Amino acid sequence: MSDTPVVITRADIEEVILTKVVEDPAFAARLKADPKAVLSEMFGTKLPADLQISVFQETPTHLM
Repeated sequence: MSDTPVVITRADIEEVILTKVVEDPAFAARLKADPKAVLSEMFGTKLPADLQISVFQETPTHLM
């Protein structure tokens, strides 16, 4: 057993979220409506009250 902490990057988190968005349209809708609550639930953590989260959806003609 290792004492080395697991490092999770922002890219790792984005990959998990994007995979779920593609697989589950209802999740995508909930994420757009209340991203902070959905991410708190998804990762089992309470996010800071002053943290603002915005969700943007790219389209073929609108990239972010």
